[in-house]
Amino acid sequence: MSKIRILHIDDHILFTQGVRSLLSENPVFEWIGEATSGKEGLEKAKKLNPDLVLVDYFIPESNGVEIGIEILKALPTTKLVLLTMENSFLIIQNAREKGFSAWISKAAEKDKLLSTLERVGRGEEKLFPEQMTPTTSPIPGNYKFDQLTKREREILLLIIQGLTSQEIANKLFLSLLTVNTHRRNLLSKLGIKNFAQLSGGSGLGNLMEKKS
Repeated sequence: MSKIRILHIDDHILFTQGVRSLLSENPVFEWIGEATSGKEGLEKAKKLNPDLVLVDYFIPESNGVEIGIEILKALPTTKLVLLTMENSFLIIQNAREKGFSAWISKAAEKDKLLSTLERVGRGEEKLFPEQMTPTTSPIPGNYKFDQLTKREREILLLIIQGLTSQEIANKLFLSLLTVNTHRRNLLSKLGIKNFAQLSGGSGLGNLMEKKS
């Protein structure tokens, strides 16, 4: 059985290096290239004709869904996977409607990532979270998510999922100091004292507070 040839589009170079290392160790996959912007990703896709393209939603010059649409116009048989921290129902649903085969959170476990990519690469059905509803939102309440940088959004979503600073550092290939700096900046930007406030003191909020 031939290997699944993969191209990755993401401007977080350290994250890409981590994914590349993971996939390169697996005999199912062949890493054929990477790009750090939408334009570069589209050009490489046309040149390399990958079986599967991993693309982040937040990328320079465009967004992952728009680039995916352009890739499918040029390469209709290529599979697209949105690998991102963005978990907005509208964005994920749009990706599905525009021809993406799957959505995976960057916070997913390694086995989940590998399993999903193999299933998509072998042509199985589309893989999206069935439990998502139009009310799904990455941050409860009226916090200004749009004011945060891409990295701050990624870290905040991992905090909400209950990861510790060290776990976040390991997952995003950052130093612990960098993660803690982002945490302080997030508290300041969101105008909160702790991350438990994001869920209004609910059980989830208490869990986040313990993990923080």
